[in-house]
Amino acid sequence: PVQRVAKALAALQISHVSRIYHVASDYYSWPLYQRALCMTVPSTKHMCKSVVMENKRWRPEHPGSRFYCVMVQYLHSVDIGAMTDHVRALDGDRIARKHFNFRLSSPEATLEMTGYDKNGVSPFGTPVKLPIILCQSIALLQPPVFWIGAGHVDYKLAMPVQSFIDATGCTVADISALNDKDQ
Repeated sequence: PVQRVAKALAALQISHVSRIYHVASDYYSWPLYQRALCMTVPSTKHMCKSVVMENKRWRPEHPGSRFYCVMVQYLHSVDIGAMTDHVRALDGDRIARKHFNFRLSSPEATLEMTGYDKNGVSPFGTPVKLPIILCQSIALLQPPVFWIGAGHVDYKLAMPVQSFIDATGCTVADISALNDKDQ
């Protein structure tokens, strides 16, 4: 799986600005600050994840996608209402709000859409091309670089935010909020 990510980065001509890190197999048992230190991440705010969101009320006759890959900070949650508004706006608000109900996709659907398991999900090298939404809070990071999954639980990918935006053609939207427990 990591080779698929590396191959996709090369095809997008961004491997020279990206770095893949191998992390310890017990990485997810560590506190967040310790995970950041092992990869020299500037702050825990720079640590992000790729989550696949599914519109449970999607129908084939609706425009847009049933699934979206969202880049969100570990310390944030996807704001479902804001995501619904963003996706509706992408399609010119042609579909009524009642036809949207975004939820995290099942692990099985995520694996089918991305080819990657939990904690290794990456938007690169996926068998299904999903629309990508980058949370605005990531776009505002200083320094402007972020870390995400690299196709396997034991690998992480660091890259500049602007390179990600340019290479993926993602939309940037204010669709996340700081988790209450992390405030």
